[in-house]
Amino acid sequence: MSTDRYPTWQQASEAAVVLGVSTRVEYLAAYEEDPRLPASPELAYQGVWAARGGWYGFLQKERPKLYRTWQEARDACLKLGISSSVQYRVKRKLDPRLPSRPEMKYESTWEHRGRWTGFLAPEEASENNASRRAA
Repeated sequence: MSTDRYPTWQQASEAAVVLGVSTRVEYLAAYEEDPRLPASPELAYQGVWAARGGWYGFLQKERPKLYRTWQEARDACLKLGISSSVQYRVKRKLDPRLPSRPEMKYESTWEHRGRWTGFLAPEEASENNASRRAA
């Protein structure tokens, strides 16, 4: 029996889905169950990886739509009780609509809204921080 990797991204993707893998972490724990799956599919199929949707495409998952505005994301953080950037890195996974890098997603408002302090502060505190910076 040959242990060469799957020749195409599509074949490897189908094999990963058959294993019941739905996240990158699950893939890394399970890929050895099929000796034809590469340890790093993003490298093995790098020519098509990004164009096919990265891990979401490979595992045949729909990419979640992120909160459109800084305010919507901020409100979601407050509902989750997130009060620091360290907590954000862990708890944001509880809401797939929160971006991994809010400072990039909401770049146009990030600085003048107070960066992490403004993003994770209750409304009143956030407005006070913005007023102080404007003065």
